[in-house]
Amino acid sequence: MSSAESIFLSEDKIRKLIGFGIRKELRLLSPSFIPEMAEKTPGTDNLALNGLNYIYNARLFYYGSAGNYLYTGYDIDLSQYWGSTQLTIPPNTNYLSIYSRRGIAYGYVVGNAILPDLAGQGYDDYANVWIGFELGGGLLYGIASWRYVKFTTNKLFAHVGGSGNYYSVEQTISLPSNYLTAQHAYWVKVNKHQVWYGIDNRIRAIAILAKSGISQQLYNNTQPYSIFIMPNYIPETQHTLLELGDFKKSGVLVGGSVSMGWGSYRFAEGDPIPPLTLPLYIAGQDTVLAGQSISSGSITSHAIPTFGYKEWELLIDANQGFTVQLQYLGLSGNWRTFDNYSSPTGSNRIHLLVDEPMILAQVVITPSAYPMTINDALAVMVS
Repeated sequence: MSSAESIFLSEDKIRKLIGFGIRKELRLLSPSFIPEMAEKTPGTDNLALNGLNYIYNARLFYYGSAGNYLYTGYDIDLSQYWGSTQLTIPPNTNYLSIYSRRGIAYGYVVGNAILPDLAGQGYDDYANVWIGFELGGGLLYGIASWRYVKFTTNKLFAHVGGSGNYYSVEQTISLPSNYLTAQHAYWVKVNKHQVWYGIDNRIRAIAILAKSGISQQLYNNTQPYSIFIMPNYIPETQHTLLELGDFKKSGVLVGGSVSMGWGSYRFAEGDPIPPLTLPLYIAGQDTVLAGQSISSGSITSHAIPTFGYKEWELLIDANQGFTVQLQYLGLSGNWRTFDNYSSPTGSNRIHLLVDEPMILAQVVITPSAYPMTINDALAVMVS
């Protein structure tokens, strides 16, 4: 074949090349990620060079050995730092920040990880791992993320921010007992009116997006879940965030890693107002009301995140008659009585359909005689 002839491609080859290019570009438009979207070295399960770059945009902040800032590397090849089992930040770098190229509306992101023992490994305070969403670098523009960080000991915080402000609550109490040795799912779901922060199959912190101009921290480092009220608007579309930063020992950037492979971090767009069924818990305890026996006085539930739902249902069943005081949280931070209800004679059950908007609700249950056992207690929010 002459050199002149060799420049021509068959129609079949042209179609294959065009199809390959289109498939790669379409990854930029995908509102979700699964491992099959990554490019691998042919015949292996290893990432190809730049194998994740159609999905993510990542940057590294480089520092000199004396700790002086040098430059920021943008759009780096993640295959050099993110393997099938762990993500690594190298020495002499301050932050490894990974963002989805596409903004995810009302997104869900989850990272299955074994968290590093930052305190036990001797890292300085502020060594941290972020898993969630952000609108580019800077918490003030938009953030909805878990932050695992060393402050003397290992701690966990839920952050939310936007419109020039950000807030956080601690939720270290909900770290699993084996979080340093076993993989757990750390996830965030951005909704229209709330942000949910979860570990495994449980919501562990809730940000209420009230946009009231008044911030309130209702529960902090509390089970079953902490609650805080965000006074500002936060963007409903943000980019997924995965970041390792400040991995220092005695002031030196030594690097480190988190046990979470690139296939164990996934995201997708979601429902802006997803239905939610919650068992009622004793206020401030990781104990459900169902099965509890009341021998004196009353029992109060943990706050119910009703904000943004046009109506919600409350169902409480017991082994004898009782009354329920339904309370709502005012912007003053005080709980106020909405109404009082009594179980109908002979039914031992209260079923309410509440169609009044509330930021948060809670119930106070008082038996008509003692002792009384609660058989079931739950709230269902559907619209």
